[in-house]
Amino acid sequence: MSIQVLEKLQWKHAIGHYVNAWHGGSKPKFPEVYEQLGGNTKEYRAYANRMYRLAHPELRKKWIAKKAVRYQVDEKFRQSLRDAHRKHIQKTKLLVFTHYSESPPKCACCGIRGLDFLTLDHINNDGAKQRLQTLGAKNMGGMHTYSWLKKRGFPQGFQVLCWNCNAAKHINKGTCPHQVRNTRV
Repeated sequence: MSIQVLEKLQWKHAIGHYVNAWHGGSKPKFPEVYEQLGGNTKEYRAYANRMYRLAHPELRKKWIAKKAVRYQVDEKFRQSLRDAHRKHIQKTKLLVFTHYSESPPKCACCGIRGLDFLTLDHINNDGAKQRLQTLGAKNMGGMHTYSWLKKRGFPQGFQVLCWNCNAAKHINKGTCPHQVRNTRV
């Protein structure tokens, strides 16, 4: 569906959301970026919106204040935000685990499947050190780590393990009992 975005450029503040419409002629506000991104694309509109928000931070503050009041008053709104956040976490977790495993994700050691049973493991057993360097705290795992991995293009050094294999690997100084048992046979 094509929208004649370049006919009018007008920024409106409606019902707590910034609505992107155009005013002021048929020229884009950022012609170099417009050409580079191939015209009126989703990426160009996101770029133009971001530039507008940076130029008008006071409108963003008003929007956040309205949203905070609504969050305090409206239980349905609060629940919808929580549900959306949980869904986002599950989606990101599945993306990361699928990248480091297969689809559907499974434990690299014992082969168990099921997202609820799986966790991300640092192959070199340096998880606390890595989190301290990259995230600023040893205890910031989960979604913080998933987002960090996604933003950096899924670097090497991670694998998917079940919670049991991950804990056993930690206790046995880097070796899961499944691997020890398999080498004894």
